[in-house]
Amino acid sequence: MTVFGLKRSDGIAFASTVFLAIGLTYVFWPTLWQGGGLVGGDIYAYFFPQKQFLAESLRAGELPLWNNRTGHGYPIAGESQTGVFYPFHLLYAICDLNTAYVFIQLLHYVLASVASWMFLRRWGVGTISAWLGAVSFTYGWLPARMCNEWAALGAAWFPAILWCCESYLQTTRWRYLITLSGLLGLQMLAGHFHLAFITQVTLLGYFGLRLWLAADLIDARLLNHRVRTAMYLGVAVLCGFGLAAVQLLPTWELKQLSQRANLGPEHDPGFGFIPLWYLGQLIAPWIYYVPDVNLGVGSDGSRTNTVEAHLYCGILPLVLIVAGQFLARTRRAPRLWIWGLIGLLALVYTTGYLMPVARYLPGFGFFNGVGRFGIVFNFAVAVLAADSLQRLSQVKFGRWATWIGMTCVAITIIDTCWVSGLVQHTFAVEKPPIRYLEHSQVRKALTGVKQPVRLFCRGANLPNLLGVASTPVYLGLGPNPYFDTDWAMPQPLPFDTPPTPEQIVWLQQAGVTHVLSFSELGAAWPVSHMLTVADPFLNRAWGRGAAPLFLYELKGSRGRVAWQEPRPGDHAEIVDYRPNLVQIEANSTHGGTLILTDLAWAGWRVQIDGQRAESVVLPGIDRQFRVVEVPAGPHQIIWEFRPNSVWIGATISGVTLLFLAAIAHICFWHPRWVEWRAE
Repeated sequence: MTVFGLKRSDGIAFASTVFLAIGLTYVFWPTLWQGGGLVGGDIYAYFFPQKQFLAESLRAGELPLWNNRTGHGYPIAGESQTGVFYPFHLLYAICDLNTAYVFIQLLHYVLASVASWMFLRRWGVGTISAWLGAVSFTYGWLPARMCNEWAALGAAWFPAILWCCESYLQTTRWRYLITLSGLLGLQMLAGHFHLAFITQVTLLGYFGLRLWLAADLIDARLLNHRVRTAMYLGVAVLCGFGLAAVQLLPTWELKQLSQRANLGPEHDPGFGFIPLWYLGQLIAPWIYYVPDVNLGVGSDGSRTNTVEAHLYCGILPLVLIVAGQFLARTRRAPRLWIWGLIGLLALVYTTGYLMPVARYLPGFGFFNGVGRFGIVFNFAVAVLAADSLQRLSQVKFGRWATWIGMTCVAITIIDTCWVSGLVQHTFAVEKPPIRYLEHSQVRKALTGVKQPVRLFCRGANLPNLLGVASTPVYLGLGPNPYFDTDWAMPQPLPFDTPPTPEQIVWLQQAGVTHVLSFSELGAAWPVSHMLTVADPFLNRAWGRGAAPLFLYELKGSRGRVAWQEPRPGDHAEIVDYRPNLVQIEANSTHGGTLILTDLAWAGWRVQIDGQRAESVVLPGIDRQFRVVEVPAGPHQIIWEFRPNSVWIGATISGVTLLFLAAIAHICFWHPRWVEWRAE
């Protein structure tokens, strides 16, 4: 009997691996285990606002498709990093925000470690050698990227998908192809598609090389039908896309109307490259990981930073690879050179030298962060190092093999733990700012406002945590009106300088109701003072100590809903404001044009008194908002978000799931119908 493809006798080894993987998360982040949290990077500016909105919506029994807090809103299902459809994110409906965020991050470190170990065991190395490879891969590449939630969520499935591929090649069992489809879909549902794309490219390259050029350990029945085997893998990959269609279609729709629709300043595929000289970090991190290191700018003007350019596997794994070549005079498996080739190609690609051509290839030009292909190099090093340790243990270490292997694992843990503290945009703290959200005086003051608040202040997105909308915005993939100078607020933003009359008019027309400032506002601002306070939450989140914040109400603002040409006695009020629905009670003597200062987007449909109505497009700044003509008298206007991209995607995902379930049923109950026949 087998469990996860392992013999029952390996159960203790598997349990030990899980225990080690969990224990390593404590070694690297004891503060998080003790109830602390993370600060820095994009956590409070990007990930926490998204996840809080998701959590509140799920607790209210609603699956959010639209985020109405960031700016004038955006399709949350399209800006995929929220991971609305990712099963693990259901935890946000159960736990508090900080606990859920930390637990999900650490859980994926555990999954990455265990999946790496399983791949290496399937590859043929021993338990301890596989531990070395798992530590090198997981803790060489991931800890520096703790500021990016997507890193752990995407990387965890990289080795698991390759394990499914290798398991299928060795056993021909259909369950591995079905599982591969599920994991591919799961990785894309996590929301950040770059690591999913890297995984898919690596999978196809690895599968092809294994099947046609390095066929050792592959079942002979597959080798006799290589083309058919490749077709089955292709179907499995397509099913993975089908499962993720509910996420992919809304994202593709948003991409076409976003700042990433074309190559340009807002979308540079060469961003995050690794300078050639910076590859010295692999063997001498103490020289390269210094404060304020200047990585320079690429020949094409692309930028990078220490986190994006981080590439480290541990020094000992590299030493073992070299030692294995010269000291372990044993026959090397033909499949070893595959990872040497794949790793070398990935390393060259991370430098950005291939981007002048690659940026025009399908997929390669869609993503920022060329240095992220380093994950492939890290995994290649992990495989080669584990194999070298295994062969050295067999021919050189003798009875000391176990102790030497354990020592190698321990040294690599210490090495990667030390390095993880040198390259980091995120830090663990005992008392994260989010713990003080309930004590925020600014939050309490804004909660008392009758109509939905839109706040203008620094710290894009972070004020969303107060439960209000805020502008300006920070979005990795966002609607173009937020980035187009014809739509957005005139620059530079008046944080440290008085506003221009044009900026005041923009704020008033855009429905901004309040202003939060780091300093007192001058006479150029048409505002009334509400509050001066050193806010317990915001001051900690912004690192402002006891410096005061100043909250004002903006005069002359049309608010969230208003008549274009208001007359005495006209009235419009929002009575229900949810992620996917806005209900307005309006009354006017002559009728007119009603403006909801939320972003217009495909999928928003409007009804007046239960009857379908047509939206209107106005000139100027109002062209980005939801507008409808309303007759005279009292009326109920309902805007509802029902995007076709989500429903079509959900249908495709559902059909794909049924197809895979049918295949699984046939394979389990009628295995002879699908068994291979060596004709």
